[in-house]
Amino acid sequence: MTGVGSIPSPPGWEVRMRKLPFILTVALCGANAEQQAAAQVVAQSVPPTFSAPAVMIPLPPTTEGFDTPPTVVEPVPLLAEQASHVTPVSAIEVMPQTENVAPAAPLPIDPDAYPIDLATAVHLAGGRSLAVALAREQAREAQARVMAADALWLPSIRMGLNYNKHEGVIQDVVGNAFNTSRGAFYSGMGAGAVGAGSPVFPGIAANFHLADALAQPLAARQTAASRSRATSAAMNDVLLEAAVGYMDLLARAQEIAVATEALDHAKRLGELTGSFAQSGEGTQADADRASTEVGLREIEAARADEAMRTAAARLTEILRLDPTLKLVPIEQQLEPLEIADSSLPVGELVARGLSARPELSEQRHLVAAAVERLRRERMAPLVPSLLIGTSYGGFGAGLGGDIDDFGDRFDFDAVAYWELRNLGVGDAAARSTAQAQVGQARTRQTAMLDRVAREVVEAHARVTSRRTQMEAARRTLEAADASYRRNLERIHGGVGLPLESLQSLQALATVRREFVRTVADFNTAQFQLQRALGYPIAAPEQVAVP
Repeated sequence: MTGVGSIPSPPGWEVRMRKLPFILTVALCGANAEQQAAAQVVAQSVPPTFSAPAVMIPLPPTTEGFDTPPTVVEPVPLLAEQASHVTPVSAIEVMPQTENVAPAAPLPIDPDAYPIDLATAVHLAGGRSLAVALAREQAREAQARVMAADALWLPSIRMGLNYNKHEGVIQDVVGNAFNTSRGAFYSGMGAGAVGAGSPVFPGIAANFHLADALAQPLAARQTAASRSRATSAAMNDVLLEAAVGYMDLLARAQEIAVATEALDHAKRLGELTGSFAQSGEGTQADADRASTEVGLREIEAARADEAMRTAAARLTEILRLDPTLKLVPIEQQLEPLEIADSSLPVGELVARGLSARPELSEQRHLVAAAVERLRRERMAPLVPSLLIGTSYGGFGAGLGGDIDDFGDRFDFDAVAYWELRNLGVGDAAARSTAQAQVGQARTRQTAMLDRVAREVVEAHARVTSRRTQMEAARRTLEAADASYRRNLERIHGGVGLPLESLQSLQALATVRREFVRTVADFNTAQFQLQRALGYPIAAPEQVAVP
């Protein structure tokens, strides 16, 4: 890999690509125990796939109170409308490797650290995210509502019994009032059978508005489809967050390496300056200035360590791991990645984003659901509500406390009625409400179209600009490294004083740090463009570019 201190060979580096070598065996189908134990080491590339079986990701050792069983990660397949725009590649592409001229110092080995790489971070984020879990539960709720809407036509079955006792004045059907004492008992399908009337609660009952039975299933299906697309959008957002979080961790680790290297250079410069001052070839002021530089570099190294710990804490939150874990990246060096094809015209990229983003598909289904609800309100006054009831059971009645003549009883009722709510004002208000909801859904859809187009253009601009910045940082790094080396050669040749190389040392450290940032920013922009186009940020062996 190309280190932070690598000096590139500029000709053709934009064109030539090579495969990223860190592909985890944890993503291989049917991994055995040895493969799972080697989940943090480098493995060979595997063919791309869009629908891999679930894999078991062993979680890191945790402290008391954070014990969590291994998590089964379910990779989410691409939607059909997304897959149609995807051309698979065998792995993430990276910039060509160049000869290391002055590599940055490697990170110190920490036995308590938990190594992690991009593939593991992406897998854990997809399988443990609360946002994705919430979206999936909402999708399950929407599917349950579809089932309920489809069942509106089906009757309910009731079983029960009732006992009625009357004492005193009662009125007969002719209108005469008289005193009586009577009782009745009913049991079977239904309940509430008293006198000559049908049971209050029929044994088999169906009561629904025909407009609901016709429109609700369609609206519920559209809502369920929107929730499914919302789940895909939530997954894309979480995978982007995990990829960016890991890239930030890797960048902070590289900044530690840069700060460590700069500190080593400053210490050597301080020793040389002190030796020159003792021999009389230099001044004590120069030695003090070199000691000051060592102190500044120590502060910078401490800040770099703080930044890495902070980035690790943020990543543990994204991955929902023990926050006390010391996450460190497996990669010791940072390389620019090529994920999304930014060479296409921005207009074509916008068109791809508008056709593939799950958020837009979600909004389309929400518009369709609102239209179905409006159709329901328009047909409501024209179609009836239905009430169908059937009861069968045993019924007995008699005077006083006697229950005589117990026998079978069968009742059937079928009712259809039309309703004009509130003299038609209620129906008009319901239609106006549904029409407004359609307008709101269409407005949100238009706003999402504008947002997606803007995100694609912004991400493309970032990729293009940061590629230019990265190239400029490469050239500047080469010049700064050459300046520092020439100053060292002058000192060793007895031509100059050690302090004369201080400025070139400072410039080299600054440029190395800037190079790390430009590469990390470029990779982040690649992730953002991939997500803006509607394609998920996957593990390296699952990456696909449009």
